[in-house]
Amino acid sequence: MERITPEQAKTKPYTWAHHVARYRFACQYCRNKVVLDVGCGAAYGTEMLRKEGQAKLVVGLDINLKQAINTFGLTLVHGDALELPFKDESFDVVTVFEVIEHLDDPQKALGEVRRVLKPGGIALISTPRRDL
Repeated sequence: MERITPEQAKTKPYTWAHHVARYRFACQYCRNKVVLDVGCGAAYGTEMLRKEGQAKLVVGLDINLKQAINTFGLTLVHGDALELPFKDESFDVVTVFEVIEHLDDPQKALGEVRRVLKPGGIALISTPRRDL
């Protein structure tokens, strides 16, 4: 599983720019919302959703939080996209950026996203795999 961290911005500028652009796009949907960032990785994007997106609350979830930067005071949860550890209809916005292509059952993950979204909620998902 590949991950990008802020330290790689200089060595992988193209990849870094794409990741940041996704989060900047998502920020417009987060103001005063409760947001879940599935596959938060280093959590720099989770912090962008909180700060630039002005979300009410952002929860970052990842199966491996070793690289997560929690100097932001974020809520970070260890968990699996195939079994999200949240109640039904808990979030206004769910982001899933560059995650589903790594999962054994992408459809199950999408079902989990739908389950935790509030009615009228927004799911923002990206993958380089058109077949998914």
